[in-house]
Amino acid sequence: MLMEEKDESRPYICKCRDKGKNNGIKRIGLIVLIGAIVLILCLSAISIVNPNSKTSPSKYTYISRGPILIDGDAAFTPANGVTGGSGAPGDPYIINNWDIQASTAHAIEILNTSAYFVIRNCYLHDGGVNYNGISFYNVQNGIIEYNVIPNGSDAKLIFHLK
Repeated sequence: MLMEEKDESRPYICKCRDKGKNNGIKRIGLIVLIGAIVLILCLSAISIVNPNSKTSPSKYTYISRGPILIDGDAAFTPANGVTGGSGAPGDPYIINNWDIQASTAHAIEILNTSAYFVIRNCYLHDGGVNYNGISFYNVQNGIIEYNVIPNGSDAKLIFHLK
């Protein structure tokens, strides 16, 4: 409802009186706006990995290298992809942050070891029907965590443990 009032300093003042008729619409609009902002923030924090993608997932910084073959405890060396550790229970060898294409050999193959080790944050892909993402034979004390081995690439885990 509009009312016009006469004021000495101004010739006319218009005042709009809202008696709650539009408050419901304003509240709904505000709720929708806040919901949209929350949804956008949540979606921007989610990392979606396509298992059929031929590119590395972006959560970690991977370093490309050839397949890793470790046969025996003495073969846990930097040349074989070890990035840290001593092989002891409290300080396992670390193999991490590698991007390995398994088209010519198993991405990571470990044989005949009793040393403690962790394979972590690696992207192992494109194994096809002949090669696997990770292959163990006669292995003790190994841990595999937070690796990406896409289903669509046929890279897989094979274990032959003692």
